[in-house]
Amino acid sequence: MVRPGALGDAVLTLPALAALLATGAQITVVGDRRSWGFLAPEDRRVRIADVESPAWRGLFAEDGFPPEYAPALRSFAGAVLYLGSGRDRAHRALAAAGLGLVVGATPIRNQEAATEHAAERLLRPVAEQGGRIWDLEAARVAAAALLTVPERERVEAWRALGAGPPVEPVLALHPGSGGTAKRWPLERFAALAALAVRRWRMRPLVLIGPAELEAEARIRSQVAAQGAIVAAGRPVREVAALLSGARAYVGNDSGVTHLAGTLVPSLVLFGPTDPAIWRPLGPAVRVIGGGGTMASIGVAEVTSALSALLGQPPP
Repeated sequence: MVRPGALGDAVLTLPALAALLATGAQITVVGDRRSWGFLAPEDRRVRIADVESPAWRGLFAEDGFPPEYAPALRSFAGAVLYLGSGRDRAHRALAAAGLGLVVGATPIRNQEAATEHAAERLLRPVAEQGGRIWDLEAARVAAAALLTVPERERVEAWRALGAGPPVEPVLALHPGSGGTAKRWPLERFAALAALAVRRWRMRPLVLIGPAELEAEARIRSQVAAQGAIVAAGRPVREVAALLSGARAYVGNDSGVTHLAGTLVPSLVLFGPTDPAIWRPLGPAVRVIGGGGTMASIGVAEVTSALSALLGQPPP
């Protein structure tokens, strides 16, 4: 399975991955190791290979793979390509090396006027596997098993932050996103954290990803008064462990939010992107906004939606 991209791209591919694993297959995912780091390391059915490594450069080379790579490539039963402009070249390179079955799909991009969920498009090329026809919901449920986190990992993740698991229920917050237009104002996240502490006695956990590291000092100063614990630049498996122990999550349209949706009841704030395409998959995901600006979403609206998600009386 060739799937380069960021964390959100990897999480959206999980239903397709689960459908393939259900056939008993072993899968090599050719992508970014950091993006796929949420998978349990002891799951030997999936191996992550670096798409930038010399072994896989032939996918995008003009003349394909060197002849000496052909025996290793022919050991694969087939390939699924999730690529944009490079898909045709990669298909030719694998076919020329002797790989018989090559399928795939072009992932949806933000500017595309799509009519389906991004994960549904990725599932389609593998939707009929092992005599079963997979729909997105069934594949999502199967994919959830790929994200189980044992208690020892949760304890270790908190220890890595220099703390033990809080006695209070945890509200995880992620104020970042890959694009500034998709970020709810930081001061509103701080106001939400203060209200959660005061009203529900929750402990805020603020997650800072690579895209927000330059603003870490500002984020810390905004949430310090709420006694928030800040996790900055942590490995994605640690982030999954922290999320799995939270009571709820609030975040923007981002890779961390896609991961959260699979692990914890999540409230997702959308601005210019379309939640019909990019909504995180999960059993308890609520969405606010979509097709507008993040500044148009007020703290009261988010608080009310979070109350419903928590099963608490509205403020």
